[in-house]
Amino acid sequence: MQRRALIAANAAGSPEAVAGVLARFGFTRTAHAADREGALAQMRDAHFDLIILPVDDISPAELVSLEREIRKDPNTSVIATAYAAEPDLIVRAMRAGVHEFLLNPPKAEELAGSVERLMRRTRAETEQGELIAVYSGKGGLGSTSITVNLAQAIASVRKDSRVAIVDLVVTGGDVRVFLNLKPTYDISHLIAKGSQVDAELLNSVLTPCPGGVWALPTGDIPEDQDMFDSAAVNSVLTLLRQHFAVTVVDCVFSQ
Repeated sequence: MQRRALIAANAAGSPEAVAGVLARFGFTRTAHAADREGALAQMRDAHFDLIILPVDDISPAELVSLEREIRKDPNTSVIATAYAAEPDLIVRAMRAGVHEFLLNPPKAEELAGSVERLMRRTRAETEQGELIAVYSGKGGLGSTSITVNLAQAIASVRKDSRVAIVDLVVTGGDVRVFLNLKPTYDISHLIAKGSQVDAELLNSVLTPCPGGVWALPTGDIPEDQDMFDSAAVNSVLTLLRQHFAVTVVDCVFSQ
């Protein structure tokens, strides 16, 4: 399911910078409010996965209203920002249910870190996405074509879902050819990181493609296959299932 964010006033800094950060975590729809009052009003009427709002000079009455809205929707994560890190303000905001606090304007890497932590917090409560494996006994039988077309067909029908394509044909994988990709990164960059792979790294490596799918192709260096083992691959697939509704895998096995 695509994630939705709400940003109040200028709580997140540059719109361009925050849009880039949120896109990496699957936030494809972002609403805006002119001020805290407007944000609270929108929270009453709709669900948002992430709220970013300023808390400078926030009144006790506004904190009560904020706490009430957060309690009503426990699946909402809230980042508060302020121009100064005043301990009393931070404590009062946290007591009201705010999950993260950042100085305004937040640096892109700090905002990404907060969002990644919040997504990890809710990950255990999120249903795992579907995993579809397409394979054949040997190469050349059209499994890559089926993988790509299946993923694009699912994305066209389930427009509110994120769909990923993964190429596990380590040597000679054709997903990048079928999608006409020249990616800067590929799955070997994730495998090389081992247990250090997180949502931020995953989303920075994936390549967006026409049709609403995200691709994780293989590289063109034969030596990369030495890094691949079942534990490393399982770690990547598990992370993909946590952030994508459907993951379609091209996993041709050669005999």
